[in-house]
Amino acid sequence: MLPSDSESWHCIQTLELKSSAEARIEEAFFNQVVALSQAGLLLLANAKKNAIYAVHLDYGPNPTATRMDYVAEFTVTMPILSFTGTSDLLPHGE
Repeated sequence: MLPSDSESWHCIQTLELKSSAEARIEEAFFNQVVALSQAGLLLLANAKKNAIYAVHLDYGPNPTATRMDYVAEFTVTMPILSFTGTSDLLPHGE
């Protein structure tokens, strides 16, 4: 379930991205973010680490039950300078 304009969200989870390998915050650089709300994904690219991170959102029956349920890291061979996310949905959202 996606929130409508009449629903309000209250944050019960926070995702804080830090690099354990870099002491300076400017070295842990996320340069691109794409939200694919229908797929329940938040994609973040890190050009300095050659990685893409996918955060999955598990939509609950109401906004307060929505949560982040996993994060996956994908290593790429070249820095991500820009990207676009698309989602192919079947007629009934399958």
